[in-house]
Amino acid sequence: VYVQDGNLVADLTKEPQNALLKIQEFHNSFKNYPMVEREGKPPASASNDWLRSPKRKTVRGARYLPNGPRIFSYQGEQWFNNYHTPKWPRPDNYDKIHILQNHLKLLIPDDGEREIFIQWLCCTILWPEIRPGFTPLHISHQHGMGRGWLVKVLQCVLGVWNCSHCKMQDLANGQFQDFLHESLLCSIPEIKVDKNKYGIDDQIRDRLTDSPLNLNLKYGNNGTFQVFTNFFLASNNRDALVITKEDRRIFVVETITDPPPESYYRDTLYPAADDPDFLAQVFWWLKSQRDPKFNPFMRAPMTRAKSSMVESSKGDMDDLFDEMVNDDNVPDIVCYNTFVRYVKDAGYAWFDNDRKDRSTAAAILQGKALKVANGKKVRVGKVDRNDKRRLYAIRNYDKWHNASNENLLQEYRLVAKE
Repeated sequence: VYVQDGNLVADLTKEPQNALLKIQEFHNSFKNYPMVEREGKPPASASNDWLRSPKRKTVRGARYLPNGPRIFSYQGEQWFNNYHTPKWPRPDNYDKIHILQNHLKLLIPDDGEREIFIQWLCCTILWPEIRPGFTPLHISHQHGMGRGWLVKVLQCVLGVWNCSHCKMQDLANGQFQDFLHESLLCSIPEIKVDKNKYGIDDQIRDRLTDSPLNLNLKYGNNGTFQVFTNFFLASNNRDALVITKEDRRIFVVETITDPPPESYYRDTLYPAADDPDFLAQVFWWLKSQRDPKFNPFMRAPMTRAKSSMVESSKGDMDDLFDEMVNDDNVPDIVCYNTFVRYVKDAGYAWFDNDRKDRSTAAAILQGKALKVANGKKVRVGKVDRNDKRRLYAIRNYDKWHNASNENLLQEYRLVAKE
């Protein structure tokens, strides 16, 4: 198949990772073939004869579509699918799968929470073309519990070329988003707690579960891409993120046990990660564990670990939001600055507008209020046309859910000091 974008040729008899050839490579591979005789015309090389053939197939370019056919249609064009995974042979038995099962029990002691996590893994194997509606966050109070081993096993099963990793600051506000491009699994191995404590704001929330997304690629173009990446987050701190009880995307699981002895890792875990028989059993076992009643788009359940994280996220600012909602002098429609001003007017000088405080304020507002105007920023300045704000309803949601921008601004400006 001729590939227009890049002037390439795709060989459909080969696996996708080996199928694409530069046009000169394609020509060179046929130079030892006899010339093709053409009546009344000079002989042509086999590769040029193929290129001139009216039967030749042409596609626009190569795209990544998990579980899709080798050639597929998208937006009125034909595309070559360059997605591929390892080919794991079906095992005769599952005599090594207990290694994974026992380790998951160590990482997630609660039976119900562990089953949800296993179903999340099954979705990544069975339906890599969809993104579940929630993201696991594993909390361990001890280092060296073997979460990295689990990530390594998943990377091997899915194919390391389908996996990525990043830091929390890259997810929140990194300049490039290559970790979301043509990948199935992205791990964030440690969410550190420091002055840059992160809240689940709009940008992080979208990147965790939404598709398509606008991505800025370091060695590519800025554009809109289908995203298939599932995240696995990890931390050693219960207050790793600022989340509210209204959050529906973060599935928090926890282990408080001590790490097993070193012999467990040396003699059991590490050898298994390099064992093709074990990896094949993991792949086929996960494919067989699918629960037809499981909803991959479910709201992340409120686990005990998540309740602890919500409580650790609460503070004076959370209480001040509730006070603002019950304050008749504050209109139904507010913006982020309204909330910050309310906090400062209440005499809380500790709000120094550093990143931690901004993240906490934004997380509380986005978790407890209703985003209006379809989530888009609205021009609030009467003089400055560039003064745009994202507006929220803090009460009377039914009234403001589909209200016009004019009505929203009329309510917002009742006490706004812009």
